[in-house]
Amino acid sequence: MNSNDPRILGFLADAKMTVANLSDDKKLSTNGYFNGKKFINQRKEFNYFTVGYVLSQLHQHTWQFEKAFEWQWKTLDECYCEKFDRENPDINKYLQMEHNEKDIKRKRACWNSWIAPHNVEGFYLNMGDMLVKSGDWGKATQIYTLAKQVPQYENWPFKSVLEKRIESAEKNVEKFRLPIDNRKSYQVDDVMLINSSISCMSCHKMSNKDLTVYQNFDWKKYKEDKNVYWIKK
Repeated sequence: MNSNDPRILGFLADAKMTVANLSDDKKLSTNGYFNGKKFINQRKEFNYFTVGYVLSQLHQHTWQFEKAFEWQWKTLDECYCEKFDRENPDINKYLQMEHNEKDIKRKRACWNSWIAPHNVEGFYLNMGDMLVKSGDWGKATQIYTLAKQVPQYENWPFKSVLEKRIESAEKNVEKFRLPIDNRKSYQVDDVMLINSSISCMSCHKMSNKDLTVYQNFDWKKYKEDKNVYWIKK
């Protein structure tokens, strides 16, 4: 593991907070949280989401959950290079930015790629879940719907999950607030994304159509530090 990579350090902060929650270690929890804030400052567009995602499991009225949700909005501010319109959410005007982005680190964090072919759709699925848990299911449906504007949406293996979320947003408010029993197995429709079996796959799983799209991608030659995508000719 690269101890100089803010992404890895963000995951480390998540791990500390998760272990602290399981072992009721308040000191480790505090350490993990402030580590997370530090690493957010090192790579905001990546770690606002990463650290906030883990905190989305907390009670909706805790300051940590509220902070984590605010970080989701700030992720959009960072990725779209301006204050995102929270009252009238729409991403159509930003879609061309994916093709014009030259910074590979920002491109990896803010758009879909071979390693996370549905990064954007998964982000809006989680953000919608957090809004539902907070009680604002109406706004949640607006955020869920943003995933449909993503060009790769039709290839997404979890379109049906999103559609069910939109239909059930109001009913899911209380469902998403129920405490999680780690001894039980839950259906994906009954819990927030972070607590579901697709918590990682929602962004990272490739469909058969995605495999076709990326069939000429030579991932072994991919070098992030050179700011280049290497594609076989």
